[in-house]
Amino acid sequence: MKKILTAMVLTILFSQCASIYHSIDPPTIEYPFEQDDNQDLSFSYQYDVLAKRGNKKYSKKEKKHGFSIVSVRVKNNTDRELSFARDIDLLVQRGVVHPVENEFTAHTIRQKIGFFLFYSLLYYSETDCNNKTGCKTTVFIPFGLAIAAGNMIVGGSSNDKMKKEFNDYSLYTKTIAPGQTVYGIVALRDLGYQPLKLKVRNSDN
Repeated sequence: MKKILTAMVLTILFSQCASIYHSIDPPTIEYPFEQDDNQDLSFSYQYDVLAKRGNKKYSKKEKKHGFSIVSVRVKNNTDRELSFARDIDLLVQRGVVHPVENEFTAHTIRQKIGFFLFYSLLYYSETDCNNKTGCKTTVFIPFGLAIAAGNMIVGGSSNDKMKKEFNDYSLYTKTIAPGQTVYGIVALRDLGYQPLKLKVRNSDN
């Protein structure tokens, strides 16, 4: 029974190992959804990009916290420079929506590094017992320390990698020149998979 319980505990623990972050890399994403009623902007997007890149644990946290992480491609068809923060609205059927800051999103869905400290409690020991001297530990190997350290390094590095990519592809810190195509990562909340549109403000298109 002891061996069975130990195996169960180890199975649960190792199923919670740190996950490596695989970059979304928006320029290489396929964009099946495209807005075709806007002359000012060419706009395409793709939902579920964390899952599509194999980031299973990050994707679970995305859904748990009500986020939709969207990769987008935008081309400026006008003859003037456009700022995403100043000139462009993102819309769903009910009207304008405001994306969540990418850095906040990355922080919210990050791996919790402190959890991996529980691995440090794991160890292997052997005890030698006899009638004369009683019992004493002859072998003690705290292998959990190495597992904890390894998971914390992997998890921390992956969180940093995700945060950097989310910041690098934040559209709302950028401008787009006439004729330029840009790629971005947009974080929406509590919207599900609604169709998206972009619109240049003060434009009838």
